[in-house]
Order: sequence, then C-alpha cells, then structure tokens
Amino acid sequence: MTPGRTILLFAGILVLHGLLNTFGVRIVALLNSISVWWHVLGVAVIVGALAFVPDRHQSASFVFGEFVINTGWGSGVYVVLLGLLMAQYTFTGYDASAHMTEETHDASTAGPKGIVRSIWTSWIAGFVLLLGFTFAIQSYEGALASPTGAPPAQILLDALGATAGKQLLLVVIGAQLFCGMASVTANSRMIYAFSRDGALPFSRVWHTVSPRTRTPVAAVWLAAGGALLLGLPYLINVAAYAAVTSIGGRGTWAAGRGPWVWWRWRGSA
Repeated sequence: MTPGRTILLFAGILVLHGLLNTFGVRIVALLNSISVWWHVLGVAVIVGALAFVPDRHQSASFVFGEFVINTGWGSGVYVVLLGLLMAQYTFTGYDASAHMTEETHDASTAGPKGIVRSIWTSWIAGFVLLLGFTFAIQSYEGALASPTGAPPAQILLDALGATAGKQLLLVVIGAQLFCGMASVTANSRMIYAFSRDGALPFSRVWHTVSPRTRTPVAAVWLAAGGALLLGLPYLINVAAYAAVTSIGGRGTWAAGRGPWVWWRWRGSA
C-alpha cells in the first residue's frame, strides 16, 4: 500500500472514531464493554489456535533463552531493555482510567479499580499472547523479513495457513479499532480538562460541551485532527511513521479497555 492510501485509510478511521465519540457516551460505553470481551476472547482464540494447530513449535530454550541482537551493539542487557518497552507501552494504558474518572459512577473507587485491573489483566493476557506467538514462530528469519511488514502477521500466516491466519488478523484489526476509539475518547477528555483550566490556546472552544450529547465535541475533533497531523509526515518520509508510532504506540490493548467502568458525561464546566 502506498503512503497516500495509508494516510487516506488512517484519516477514514479517525473520522469513524470522531463520529463515534461525537454521538454520545452511551455508544462509547457499549463499545467499550464489547471491547473488553473482544480482547479477552480474542487472546484466548489466537493463543488456542497457535497452541494446537501448528505441527511444530519452538522449544522453551528458544523462547526464554534465545537472544538476537540487531542493534549494532553487542549487549544482551541492552536488547532485554529494548524488549521490555513492549510491556512498558502496555502498562501505561492504565491512564485511560484516570482520564475518564469524571464520567464514572463512584469515581473515587471506580477509577483506582480500573487502573489496577487494567494493569494485572494486561500483564496476564499480554504475557500469554507473547508466549503463544513466540512458541509458534516457524521461521524467525522469514517472519523478520515478512513481505507484510509485520512479523506477528507472518507468524499467524506461517503457523495457521493463509485462510486461518487472515481470519485471526481480523480479530487483531477489530481490537485496534476499539483501541483507537478509546484513545480518542481519553485524549478528548484530557483536552477538555486542560482547556477548562485555561491551559490551552482557544480554551473556550475546546471545553464546550454539546447540550444534546453531553460530550466535548470540539475536543474530540481536535484529538482526531491532531492525530492526523502527526501522521502526515509519512507522506514525505517513511521513517516518520516509525517515529510517530514508536512514541505513540503505548499499549493499545490496555488503552482500549482501560477504564473497566461505565462512562457517563456529567457536563461539568
């Protein structure tokens, strides 16, 4: 896919997320509840398929003891620290719970509970998912040089076959869509909170609340528009995409299901 088409797809997804967040918190709350089960059951289905379908699996010594250093610096410690970034990104998703506390019932207890639950569930499910993918690697070199550009996708295709692998990729795509929706929600609430305190330019615009949907519509579209602007340099330089996703790819699995509470916009201003 060309950079132009990628950006068009990116823009279309952001418009979808913006519309979902504009129509009201009831829709977002419903989709968030669906997202929880989508992620939990999705992990179970993917790991189950990777455990039972392939004829061959990697050994435990490969999964837990193999080091591949492609950094140009021969330090195993450095490679381990880089690998831990995946877990770091996931665990930082708990902040969505904090961003949404103003819209939760019994926020003083529901918010902290959401933070704790998002951490331990992400830890367990994420670890299981990583184990499932790592044990199912059929060819490390082949996955790394995958024409898809995504080694996890190639692992699915190699281990399960083209048809089953693509079907499970739909589970991953659905999870990412849920996560993007939740990210726009959390970001818009941060924009609302900062602008309510006059901490952003044009704060009066961003902290307005729709009288019909009781949502900060302007903040929602600022969040979506800002995300699109961050992606536009990809049209000029492919490395820009990697840079943006590296600083922004903060554990979408956790972010998409972080709050674990019913959301209710109270229209405080």
